[in-house]
Amino acid sequence: MTAQKPENKKPKTPKKPIPPPPSRPWTLAKFSFDKKKKSAATKNSEAEKEREIEESLESIYLSDGDDLTKISRKKTHRVRRFILWAIGLLATTSVLAWAGLLFFQPDHAGGGDQLALAINAPISVTIGKEETFTVHWKNQSMEIVRNAEVRLSFPGEFTLTQAEPKPTSQESKSWSLGILSPGDEGQIKVQGIFLGEIGAQSAMQVIATFRPSGSDRDYDALATATFTYDQTVVESQLILPPKVVAGDDANIVYRIQNHSDRELTHLLAHIVLPEGFVPSASSTWRVLEDGSGLEWPLESLPAETTTTVSVQGAFASGSAGNLSVQASVGTKALTNSFLAMSRAEGTISVLAGDLGLTFVVNGSNTDRTIQPGDPLRITIGYSNISPEDLGNVEVKLGFESVVNGASTTGTTLLNWSELEDSQGGVSSTRPRIQTIQYDRDVIPLLKKMAPQQEGTIEVAIPSLRVASGTQDAAIRLTVEGRVKTVGKDEVNRSIRTKPVLLRYRTDADVSVQANYFTEEGAPVGSGPLPPVVGETTAYRVTWKLEKHLHELSDIKVSAVLPQTAAWSGKTLVSAGNVSYDEASRTVTWALNRMPAAVSDLEVSFEVQITPAELDVGRFAQLLGETHVEANDADVSEQLLRSKPPLSTDLQNDEGARGKGVVRARE
Repeated sequence: MTAQKPENKKPKTPKKPIPPPPSRPWTLAKFSFDKKKKSAATKNSEAEKEREIEESLESIYLSDGDDLTKISRKKTHRVRRFILWAIGLLATTSVLAWAGLLFFQPDHAGGGDQLALAINAPISVTIGKEETFTVHWKNQSMEIVRNAEVRLSFPGEFTLTQAEPKPTSQESKSWSLGILSPGDEGQIKVQGIFLGEIGAQSAMQVIATFRPSGSDRDYDALATATFTYDQTVVESQLILPPKVVAGDDANIVYRIQNHSDRELTHLLAHIVLPEGFVPSASSTWRVLEDGSGLEWPLESLPAETTTTVSVQGAFASGSAGNLSVQASVGTKALTNSFLAMSRAEGTISVLAGDLGLTFVVNGSNTDRTIQPGDPLRITIGYSNISPEDLGNVEVKLGFESVVNGASTTGTTLLNWSELEDSQGGVSSTRPRIQTIQYDRDVIPLLKKMAPQQEGTIEVAIPSLRVASGTQDAAIRLTVEGRVKTVGKDEVNRSIRTKPVLLRYRTDADVSVQANYFTEEGAPVGSGPLPPVVGETTAYRVTWKLEKHLHELSDIKVSAVLPQTAAWSGKTLVSAGNVSYDEASRTVTWALNRMPAAVSDLEVSFEVQITPAELDVGRFAQLLGETHVEANDADVSEQLLRSKPPLSTDLQNDEGARGKGVVRARE
């Protein structure tokens, strides 16, 4: 028997491998673990064992004709190889497809086209008539969608009258659909009334929100329908005199009819007056904010009823020709803009009158602004523009003071004690409209005016500043003429000019003052007084902004420090921000706004001077000119003011008065 080696003992690496015989593909490695010389019997025994091992290996691995010394690739069948390749390709494609499906499934399921929307709506809509819209929805996917909701968005002028089914939320006009299975569909039928602007385009939208199956977020679907307000249930018409003489009374009538079977509410009628038409005073209409015409609130107009609004007045002197009148009826949008449901237009043929009047205030015959306290310089021209004599002509100049939007009585905004009137007209200051009247007793020419004869009247009167608590003020001026006879005919015809409105600008102004002492005598300055060469004296400068009229915005008060002055950085600020720019040596007080209810604001800052020898015997400069800039939003004008420089000559400071001249050092 052959002795077995222990399992945990590894053979040692032979020093030199024995080369294999050329006829065999393997060889046996021989190892010797005994350094002593082996006997011959031992060698024969080992050789015999080798032969037994070789024979057993040959019987296992070798066939007839085999030669394991050569290695070559075995040929494979071509068809079998193609089949194996195809199977591998199909397996790879299948794996990728399933991976893509699993990876992209949530986003694909959330596409906005999963829930389809469609709107069946008219292209043309009739204002004031009930219209019908139908919304169709369908889950056109192969999956369930959850939390489905449909919301309708209409213009602000739309009123919902009926819906089938009824909305889940009436306020938001939304319908909760909940869970929709594949193929689920339905419709929402809505009816309502539009009160839009005739000729305008508008639109409605349907918005659906839903959550696809397997998704963790909501998706939207949207559909829009546009339409035009081509027709209206409101019919309107202007009724105008075909011809009128300038100065004669004329009546403009606007007729409005509701042809629907429903009441219309919150209606407004507008009339844009022809050029030169002066309306008589009325409590039924109000002037539009932009001054373009008059407005009547109609409140409601029942079904199949008619109403009218009218304005009476006369065309001013100088008006002539075919003049246009425009009118409209409608309602206010949510944005406060006017939506005209119906419009009408016409013309009036105006003939020239007998007495011509012209009217100019401070160089203009149009509305303008004035500074409180400014004088009013008025020139009135009158002339006979008829081919016949005019007899007993009268001319009357009227003044109306308007404070805080209301007409006032008495001499509110005019200083009648300083009236300048070279013609000596008869004045009346007690009524609401104060007047100066001229007739044949004042101006003899007015007794009888021949054709083309003319004359002028000149008047000047100062305006007054407003009292505390006044937020807005204006003076309205009118000129009226009256003719008793034309030729031999008695006509008693009156004619007026277009009124001129003089609106007060803000009376805001700034006062500038320097102090060393307060009114009570407490020092707010420091250093020697009078100033001494080489020594520093500090003064407090105060800017006080005061006003009665209007709100101010973007306010800036500024002044430049002279080279003899220095900025100490000490300030007292009631509002806004005070800054100093060293490069330009400019002190600036900036405020965003000064509300109408605020009448005064002020700031103070310290200025230091250190006189030089050249300043001895004179006043030292403290501050350059003060400039004020602001925006008067009420009249859309810029406010500009300037005040003179300040020096150490403090006349308003009792304790420092007479102590401003610089002295030499002792």
